[in-house]
Amino acid sequence: MHVREAEERDVEAIVLLRERVATEGRWIAEVTPEDRPEGQRLYLDRIRRPHSTVLVTESEEAIDGVIAIDLVGGIAALGMFVDSASRGFGKGTSLLAAAIGWARSQSAHKVGLDVWPHNEPAISLYRRAGFVTEGRRRRHYRRRNGELWDVVHMGLVLDHASPGSSFDPSDHNVITDDLHASNNTGDRRS
Repeated sequence: MHVREAEERDVEAIVLLRERVATEGRWIAEVTPEDRPEGQRLYLDRIRRPHSTVLVTESEEAIDGVIAIDLVGGIAALGMFVDSASRGFGKGTSLLAAAIGWARSQSAHKVGLDVWPHNEPAISLYRRAGFVTEGRRRRHYRRRNGELWDVVHMGLVLDHASPGSSFDPSDHNVITDDLHASNNTGDRRS
């Protein structure tokens, strides 16, 4: 499967694909109708900036998969969407592998992403690539219909050679214990 870097001439097709996926109302954060010129500016900026990129796949010369990556503070944050007719054919797998390769080439120490908890195909894809669940933000995103959706944060550590925190790892149990206690007392913090 061929993955390539997006070019400025691809921006309109990328934004149109994002709109089509957004109309499904369940896979990506964007909702329709959206501000098309703003979306075009966003993707042009990512294509032009040195620490961002947009990668695409194509079927019959039409863009059918997109992954955007922004490198901030050594962490490559990504977002991906694939046309409904192209899902299940390895497009997401190819885009994700290329994005991880790009992150490594930029000396990122980690790749991070957010995914809806109900997007089981994407979560499964990310887990197969080595991502782990790092947390869940409850009632985090307000949808246009008023619903508040949770989001799962997943990460993939790329740098295992650099030293970790100099603080005692047992200090992290305090956070785990606090979360465990709040869940057992019925405090759902929502």
